[in-house]
Amino acid sequence: MVKSKGFTVILDQRELTPGEKFYYWEKKGIPIRLEIGLQEMKKETVTIVQRHTLLRNEVQLENLVREIKEALDEIDRDLLSRAGSLLKEKIGLVSNLADVSEAVQKGLPVLGTPFCGGERCRLLIEERSAMEIIGFSIKRDAIKQKCLVCEKEAKQIAYLARTY
Repeated sequence: MVKSKGFTVILDQRELTPGEKFYYWEKKGIPIRLEIGLQEMKKETVTIVQRHTLLRNEVQLENLVREIKEALDEIDRDLLSRAGSLLKEKIGLVSNLADVSEAVQKGLPVLGTPFCGGERCRLLIEERSAMEIIGFSIKRDAIKQKCLVCEKEAKQIAYLARTY
């Protein structure tokens, strides 16, 4: 039923405890676990467990495919939201060289800074910050800031990070 709708299904019939099986598949990164026990068989239900939240949802067998799709969509939204939030937390913005070391001490691994695009400024930023420019903002809106080094009008935001 589920397999015919394009989902990969693995029936774990190993002689292990349920906890050992759950742990094994969680390590593999399987996003959803379907639990079918004696109680579920009597009621013609299946319990869907989402790995990232451990949210349990008992659903009727006839609604299983729709519920799996909804659970996968919810997982996608949650993980994308978490990743976006984490990314934003880890990027600091600095507007002068003195702020760079302070931001690094705060544990910010990536720093955004106004940048004019000049080669001389790139070299000075990298030398003085002990970081490398790893990329640029894709937003090309008017940046109303001055370059970190030369104080000319910045053309873009450069992202700095330590590379190893």
